[in-house]
Amino acid sequence: MSCFSLNNPQSNPYASYTVYKDGAQYDFNLRCGEHFGPNNGWGYKHIRAEHEKDWQKLYDSAKGTGWVPEEQGIEGWDDLMAAGTGMATSFWLYANLQKPNNKGCIIGNVAW
Repeated sequence: MSCFSLNNPQSNPYASYTVYKDGAQYDFNLRCGEHFGPNNGWGYKHIRAEHEKDWQKLYDSAKGTGWVPEEQGIEGWDDLMAAGTGMATSFWLYANLQKPNNKGCIIGNVAW
């Protein structure tokens, strides 16, 4: 993958999402991104550096209750994060999608 082998922050998307709000459609992609340090960066590399342990904890906890993630195509923490983001963008509780830096904020519940 060019994200790590070529260190290309704009590499092909890991996942693509669509959010509908106020009659408008917003499409966005989760790309490789960059990590610049604590809580600074964007994309997959930022999520991996800053939030992997949180997603891994959720993944392990759910498996501990008997969930079989492979039955839903989930094979690791990052699959759970990508699927969870898809759920949150489809069933959001809060969405602010028009920020000047082309970033947005979406809050939603995720449940399996």
